[in-house]
Amino acid sequence: MIGTLTVLKKAVKFGYRRYGIPGAIVAGVVGGIGFIWGRKKLKTIVNSELNEQTNEETDKKNDKEKDNEE
Repeated sequence: MIGTLTVLKKAVKFGYRRYGIPGAIVAGVVGGIGFIWGRKKLKTIVNSELNEQTNEETDKKNDKEKDNEE
């Protein structure tokens, strides 16, 4: 898995090579924000999918229990 520090280092190196010190600063900030935002968004999507699966399994169990009671 790629860490935040690795992403920042690569972004700063890219920005510095292309545009000098100001480019390194901008690339580092934008790259860091983008990486953190993307990671949070991915976690949100994965958690919502897991919750949906859990809810579906719970619904199926409840339906089976209701059928058995009748």
